[in-house]
Amino acid sequence: MSVIDCVAEAPSNYFPFQDIKDVSGLGIDFDAFFNMTGDSYDIIGVSTMFSNNWLINRYLINLLKKKYPSALIVVGGEHATAIPEYCLKDCEGLDMV
Repeated sequence: MSVIDCVAEAPSNYFPFQDIKDVSGLGIDFDAFFNMTGDSYDIIGVSTMFSNNWLINRYLINLLKKKYPSALIVVGGEHATAIPEYCLKDCEGLDMV
């Protein structure tokens, strides 16, 4: 088992978010994140604590599914708990809330 806390890895780093102009991510960027990941996983969990993080987390989940297509991608946290059906419909790479 491994845990990567993207914000804790670089708490002062802001990076541009590809999909939406004027939106930035906090912590390590996606390339740095994937440099820290392994070759394969059975289950990948993503924490989405706040709704304002959903756009970037949704993007990351879809990247994870592309890189690890056989992995079960699970999201938890306040956002996912509040609107689980929406999360599943809104994110094609997400398997379970």
